[in-house]
Amino acid sequence: MNGFEIKDPLIPLEEIFSGGPPRDGIPSIDDPRFVAAEKADFLLPQHQVLGLELRGEKRAYPILILNWHEIVNDVVGGVPVTVSYSAFPGCFTTVICCSMTGAVNPSGPRSADRR
Repeated sequence: MNGFEIKDPLIPLEEIFSGGPPRDGIPSIDDPRFVAAEKADFLLPQHQVLGLELRGEKRAYPILILNWHEIVNDVVGGVPVTVSYSAFPGCFTTVICCSMTGAVNPSGPRSADRR
C-alpha cells in the first residue's frame, strides 16, 4: 500500500486511502543555493522568509520554497543544520536542529522520516 507493513488494522485495508504524497514524495533540499536579497526576483515584499543567524552567518529560507520541500539540510556558520517546516493547515511549525559538534548525518533527516 505505502511501503509500510500494516499488521492487525482496526480498519479494513481496502477502506484506507492515501491522503498525501507517497513515501519520499517531498524531497529535501540537501545542497541549498542562495542569492542576495536584491537578486531574489521570485520573492515579493509580502513573502515571508524563515531567518536564521548562527555564528555570524545569516540565511533566509523563503516560505514559498519550504512549502514544497519542507526540509533543508544546510551548513550555517560552519554548523550542520536541518530546517524543517510544516505548512499543514493551522500548524505552520518550524524546527531547526543543529549539530554543535560538527557531526553530519548523511542519511537524514529526510521527509519520509517524519511520517
